[in-house]
Amino acid sequence: MKLVPLLFLALVCRIGWAANDNENGDSNVVDLTDETFEHLTQASTGSTTGDWLIEFYAPWCGHCQRLAPIYDEVGRVLKGEVNVAKVDVTSSPLAGDRFSIKSFPTIKFLRKGSVYDYNGPRTKDSLIQFARDGYQQVEGQKIPVPPTMIDRLRTQLVEGLTDLQVVFQHKLAAAVIIFAFGLLLGVLFTTLVVVVNTSSQPAAPRHVVSRTVTTTVSEAVEGRHKAE
Repeated sequence: MKLVPLLFLALVCRIGWAANDNENGDSNVVDLTDETFEHLTQASTGSTTGDWLIEFYAPWCGHCQRLAPIYDEVGRVLKGEVNVAKVDVTSSPLAGDRFSIKSFPTIKFLRKGSVYDYNGPRTKDSLIQFARDGYQQVEGQKIPVPPTMIDRLRTQLVEGLTDLQVVFQHKLAAAVIIFAFGLLLGVLFTTLVVVVNTSSQPAAPRHVVSRTVTTTVSEAVEGRHKAE
């Protein structure tokens, strides 16, 4: 009889641990960054940490978002066989530059100093098979050396110049718009002033002119009669 409460308590604890794992968002996919990439993967030597299946992605990429749950499942299945990881290239640009990432998602397999590009379907079974032995069907390339301090400074300089160019372009466009708007207002204001001044000028006294002409004609007639 004492065994039943113990079993019940164990079941409750197990449920609690499972719920806690879900809340913590535990994943079998390692998040790599520019700072941790070489330290964790030992990519340039390929010696101590084993094989790595790595996804290079961007958070805004729709294909990457659809791949995320599949890739998590790949990490769960390959746990203990292959290290499964991902790199956000938007926040770790050096890793993207090192492996010449041009599109998202890009998946590469690292093994013993060589890198193998994955170009198959983005399915769980295909990715798992590639990481286990499918990479052997692809010609490997030597893994690029990790970026140096100069590479980091150059990347930061390029990013800074790019940001400055964007800011300048926005300010230049705003200045052009303001100038065009001010020019338009000036033309409209000038036109309005001309119209108002023209309409406010007094009309010619036509009745005065007419009376003067009549008087002149009358005087001429009277003078003719006197002459006769």
